[in-house]
Amino acid sequence: MKFVKAAVILCLALGKPAWAADHTPSRLIATSKWRMDYADDSCVLLRGYGEGDSKVLMSMEQFQPGDWFHLTLAGKPARTIDETREIRIRFGPGEDWQSVPHYRGYGKNRVPIAFILPAVRMAAPDAPGRLSILNRWLVRPAMTPERENRVTEFHLDTGRGPKGLTLLELGPMGAPMAALHKCMDDLVTTWGLKPDEQKRLLRPATPKTNPGEWMKSTDYPTLAAWDGARAIINFRLMLDASGNATSCHIQNAVGGPEFEKAVCDKVMKRASFEPALNIEGKPVPSYHVSTVRFDIPNRPDRR
Repeated sequence: MKFVKAAVILCLALGKPAWAADHTPSRLIATSKWRMDYADDSCVLLRGYGEGDSKVLMSMEQFQPGDWFHLTLAGKPARTIDETREIRIRFGPGEDWQSVPHYRGYGKNRVPIAFILPAVRMAAPDAPGRLSILNRWLVRPAMTPERENRVTEFHLDTGRGPKGLTLLELGPMGAPMAALHKCMDDLVTTWGLKPDEQKRLLRPATPKTNPGEWMKSTDYPTLAAWDGARAIINFRLMLDASGNATSCHIQNAVGGPEFEKAVCDKVMKRASFEPALNIEGKPVPSYHVSTVRFDIPNRPDRR
């Protein structure tokens, strides 16, 4: 049976692996400075770690303002990723461990890439459980600049014992995250919106229907499904003051153009929203950002 998953639920669990403190992780030192990539419809922080076969490229990509970002790791750590196993991440030294959904793919020259899906933030929620992405704006406490600056490490536990433990030395993250936030404010301006107004919304644009039903199994592109192709599509809907979707934009895509077309065509037809309200309670134009993952269950890992 073939199906498509819409990434609209984020499962996060707290707690440190029982054996993690008993083993020393593979510690990788940065080999480059943080680099800001001003993409067409996203902002990306990039940094390289390690040398030779141990090279890792860390990417933190934002598609909308806030604490949340999409995390990818290309290189050595991804080799130990098994999609049937749970993985954990932690932004140290003060933040808690998070159990995160994930997906493994391959880049140029078959370099393994670990996609942490959907978006994460440096601080885990205050309590374990399921958290609707639609309610991200309610999550507390916020990642203040001071709290971001206290983050200096990234820990990865792929669930394979000592071989699956990796530590990246990030350095204080205050300045890099400030640059990421500034990039997103500039990007929102290019969408025709006011960044300050969007940050202070009394209510963000809220889907009237379950976003998990915007894409159906029959929307999987036929030839791609037969070929076993997978895809991750990040999209943005622009909404008017009545909550109507006026346009669909592909922010990033891992997969062919047939997946991009399927997402925008179907979401524009099926999505409906209660409009965003500004601080005075008046409806205002806004946007909605989400991710669709096309996948086939029990698909063999093609290496």
